[in-house]
Amino acid sequence: MDKSVMMLVGKWKCLEGGMWRFRMSERYFAKCVDVEDEDKFDAVEDKIANVYGIDKKKTKMELSFWYEGGDAVFTQQKMPPVSVDSESSLTKFKKIRLEKGGMNMYVSVDEDEDDLPERGGQSELSAYDENVLRAVAIAETGHRGSFQAMGGQDLGSHCLPYTYEEVDFLAEVDEIEQAGMRLALDPSVLRETSLALLESHPQNISIGSPIHLFVLRCVKARNPVACYLESIRLAAVEGLIKEAMDMLGDIPDPSPKILFTKGLYLVSVNRPMDAINAMNQFKHEVVSSRNADRVATLVMTDIKKIAPDQLRFTWTGYTCYLIHPPRRYSECSKCNFWNPCPLCVNWWVL
Repeated sequence: MDKSVMMLVGKWKCLEGGMWRFRMSERYFAKCVDVEDEDKFDAVEDKIANVYGIDKKKTKMELSFWYEGGDAVFTQQKMPPVSVDSESSLTKFKKIRLEKGGMNMYVSVDEDEDDLPERGGQSELSAYDENVLRAVAIAETGHRGSFQAMGGQDLGSHCLPYTYEEVDFLAEVDEIEQAGMRLALDPSVLRETSLALLESHPQNISIGSPIHLFVLRCVKARNPVACYLESIRLAAVEGLIKEAMDMLGDIPDPSPKILFTKGLYLVSVNRPMDAINAMNQFKHEVVSSRNADRVATLVMTDIKKIAPDQLRFTWTGYTCYLIHPPRRYSECSKCNFWNPCPLCVNWWVL
């Protein structure tokens, strides 16, 4: 197995109730020391003193390990730590570490910690000995994110339980989390956020769902897709067509779906000339009647998904009667989407 053992600097403390807790030093990184099978206790002690720059004549150093329950770094246990101060205890450490596939060693020094230089670690940590660092990702909040090792290796999300309860430490974690939340919910970020997946499943924006609350944040930030979907919900479910129109009113560089939807709203409030102008703008944007049919199909499908019970459009296959309305007057037999007249526009009503 990997001969590199991670060393953690700090102090053991027995709390009320017999719970043992290891408080890691805030000033020093964990470091890796190679412990060979043939190494004696004095040799291991010298290696640790050397890597931390400890003068053994001036500073008392005590080594220990804790092993019950696996190789995870638990910092609050009833089982006391085992001191490594002889050949016998070192042999025990090597044996248990071999059986469990990895284990850390704890380094405690006397009160004169100023003798320790503030330096970084000397080598990449092994996957087994990364547990204490990976545990930061979950603490006691249940988060299980991916952790990037010091050597650049992604150790994945297989985090182990961690019970470090320092208030200052958790406060820093909360501060980082809050900063990330503020950035994620910043209007400039929400405005440019891709909602392609939600646009493919618009039925998920029903009122009261967590997704709908997120959509409303995006609407406030003027995200085009969010405004489009929420406007359909307002018009088709709530009947608030004026509010739906206002929501799409000032979107810069609107998509063909938004242009077509604006035309529908204008028709529904009996503004035929404005509807013709809107549809002409849509026609100019999509260029061809085939593209117009495709966009109309997408919009009608979105409406059907968002408000299946309220849908009152005449709908057959891929042909939208809002583009190709049935003819009422013989004199309008040649009137179509590409050459509409006000009388026929009135038949584009929901």
